[in-house]
Amino acid sequence: MKIKTLGSALMIAMLGFAGLSLAGCDDKGPMEKAGEKMDNSVENAGDSIESAGDDVQDAADS
Repeated sequence: MKIKTLGSALMIAMLGFAGLSLAGCDDKGPMEKAGEKMDNSVENAGDSIESAGDDVQDAADS
């Protein structure tokens, strides 16, 4: 259950970062581009953790 909670927390953080990036100007500077790469990395990590948690749960149910 902790794994899904961690995945949810990461998704909430990612949405918060995405909202902040939309509040800025239209031109993307190097820091904004780096932030977007970090957001994508966090999202991918959260998806991986959630998938691993689902696999563990499926294995436990079998």
